[in-house]
Amino acid sequence: MRRVCYVVAVITVLALLAFGATLTSCSCSTTHSHFAVRDFAISPSTASIGDYILIEFWIDNTANIGVITEVILYVDDEKIQTKEIVAEKYSTTRVYFRVAAETIGTHVVTIRNTAFENLSGTFEVKAP
Repeated sequence: MRRVCYVVAVITVLALLAFGATLTSCSCSTTHSHFAVRDFAISPSTASIGDYILIEFWIDNTANIGVITEVILYVDDEKIQTKEIVAEKYSTTRVYFRVAAETIGTHVVTIRNTAFENLSGTFEVKAP
């Protein structure tokens, strides 16, 4: 039954695209070749308790269709925040998260999404 639903969905999307429709949402579970992720950064890499950490990157959508995708931020394997990103066709979109430095130690940041490979890095929080 699942395969039949998938085939019907694909045929429907192809028919819509043939009549000029634009894809506006995607919950696909594979990497999209039309996404390029660049300039992933965590700053500052060392902070004091109470400071804020900026986690950012850019998504380049090189396709002629727009996509809405969900980006999830994890710190130390704990889901912190989810953002819905609208990547218009042939566009560049800045994605960023701001988190408070609350616990002393080294923390692992992971960005998860179905449209591109996971991103990861670390930041350290020291006592003031």
